Amino acid sequence: MLKSDKLDDFSKQFYTNLLQNRNGTLHPATIIDLSDKTLKADNVEVSRTAQKVEKLGEPFLQARTQDYLRFIQNKNDFKEIFCKEKRIPFHPAYRSERQAYHDITLRELVLDYRYASTKGESSPTFNQVKYFSVTLDDLLIQFDQHSRRSHYDEKAFPIFFKPSFLLNKLSKLLPIKTEDYKKAYFKAITSRGFNKDLRKSEDIQKIATYLKHKGIDNDEVIYNLISEDLFLEKYHKQSEDNSFNAGQFIEDELNRQYKAKLEELEKNKKELENVKTTALTVSSENNELNKKISDLSSQLHVYSVAADRLSKKVKKLEKQTAPKIVHQLGINFEAAEKQKELESVEAELKAQRELNNRLVNEKRKPKRDEFIRKKMLCWRLKSFIWIIVLPILFLLSYLVLKDSKFFPAVPPEGSLNVVMTTPPVSGILIIGTILYQAIFISIFSSKFFQTNKSKFIEQLDIPADLQDVKN
Repeated sequence: MLKSDKLDDFSKQFYTNLLQNRNGTLHPATIIDLSDKTLKADNVEVSRTAQKVEKLGEPFLQARTQDYLRFIQNKNDFKEIFCKEKRIPFHPAYRSERQAYHDITLRELVLDYRYASTKGESSPTFNQVKYFSVTLDDLLIQFDQHSRRSHYDEKAFPIFFKPSFLLNKLSKLLPIKTEDYKKAYFKAITSRGFNKDLRKSEDIQKIATYLKHKGIDNDEVIYNLISEDLFLEKYHKQSEDNSFNAGQFIEDELNRQYKAKLEELEKNKKELENVKTTALTVSSENNELNKKISDLSSQLHVYSVAADRLSKKVKKLEKQTAPKIVHQLGINFEAAEKQKELESVEAELKAQRELNNRLVNEKRKPKRDEFIRKKMLCWRLKSFIWIIVLPILFLLSYLVLKDSKFFPAVPPEGSLNVVMTTPPVSGILIIGTILYQAIFISIFSSKFFQTNKSKFIEQLDIPADLQDVKN
């Protein structure tokens, strides 16, 4: 089942845990049944929402559930068309009516709590909207985004987040650094998907893995390396070169930091000597500088040991085959999280809009072509009327002028050939024929040449409901 790629993230994580620990992995239904006790043990308050659900009303919740199911069906329709075009397997998204009803009830309850907290204000701020929900269900997150498009009140703010996205936001709001802060920071930042920039996250994993592999496990050294954006940017640019030597690059950076610490230590020693000789500072300042020197000395020792160890390892490994850098640490930081959650949702919605526009354009094309064909037919017929009118005008002119002195008298028994060979008549016929042919050729060339047809279509005023929808 895991290899079929037909499971959602939640199911993938459950079956993965089941393979690793069959006896200790509980079924999600069992976890939900035990939630009253387990959540209370973790000091999590369980809200009693029966009255609020009753207040929302069964008809309203059923109507919103049907909206959710229609959204899933529309998504499957677009996805099926896309899969047929790309010739890839089609796996439809599915939610039972019971699942959909549960998800919609949760969403509407959060909105009801929000309305109470904002007291019905027309334009609340993000801080006033106190209630959110976390989920691993991508489909529910997409439906939430779809439902928020036309709102500007408490409904305009996202309701559902991925746990990893929420953790990434909360990490920036924690100003207190505990004793294990750097260890926790190191573990979090080297987890795949923690950074919005996946490239940066992968580079951090490579560097940390390389240092651990070489026996450098001091958190202070690793922390100082991976927390420098300039170093990471330089590492990434140079790693694109085939001749890039990661060990030499990291060793140079360690030596650079070692020299910087050494210079800082010498500078502080000189400051301390100046303080002692001039006696311009008080005892507290001396103690502070001594403490600073002591800290720097310990850091210098750490860097010195790390640099020596790395240098020995590099020289030793030059005679051997360099081990491949492990691309990823085995840290299970977040269950089934994906990279760039919001960006992927927006990209998928954009693809759906483009596909929808393409289908609308394909549907409009036959009607637009028929409209252009009829307009072009009328355009041509207006010109060809002259081809019919001109012979009639010639005939009428002859009937009016045949009894005049201009035309010679024709014997009653005279044939048509006699009439045609009379000089005035024959001249008129020749001129009329030439004129008629010239008009015909002019009309034909102006109405049937591709250049003129294209120019006519460009100038044609096509109704808005027949024009292509632009992305």
